[in-house]
Amino acid sequence: MFRRHRRAREDSPKEPAGAERERFTYLEHGTVVTGTLFATGRVRVHGTIRGDVEVDGLLEVAPDGLIEGSCVKASELVILGRVTASVRVSGKVEVWRDAHLEGDVWASALDIEEGATFRGRSDMPQRSGTPQLEGPAAADAAPAVPAASEHRNGALGAPHSDDRAPAAAPEREGMQSEA
Repeated sequence: MFRRHRRAREDSPKEPAGAERERFTYLEHGTVVTGTLFATGRVRVHGTIRGDVEVDGLLEVAPDGLIEGSCVKASELVILGRVTASVRVSGKVEVWRDAHLEGDVWASALDIEEGATFRGRSDMPQRSGTPQLEGPAAADAAPAVPAASEHRNGALGAPHSDDRAPAAAPEREGMQSEA
């Protein structure tokens, strides 16, 4: 009777040599961490962190999760709850519907869903291979974007369609190009 179970365990598939399971850290609802949290792998926060966070991997803040600190660093960040801190992410930051992010963001990509709240500034560095404009030509080439106070109703985001509607190009009949 005992041999069968031992043999079943011995015959069970094993992970290949060198393969590692993903490291996963879970902060349960009702748990409060005060101080700096360092982690590797995937971290999911359902509780509260009062302090800085540094994750070499994916940091997820659940709808009931809260991070209040001066700096959050991660490879990727997904926010469904509330984060009040400066954010530095080497990959993408996602702020989902009903989530709140208050603080400046430095990331290669920032995705804010409709219904989310973001208060702060964002800076996304140029990707390698993308030409950067320099000198006076850069100012001429940069599109004019109205300040937040210029938007109707003081709302941030894209202006109403009639605020920046492009002028229609005049139609030219019978115009041919010479080869």
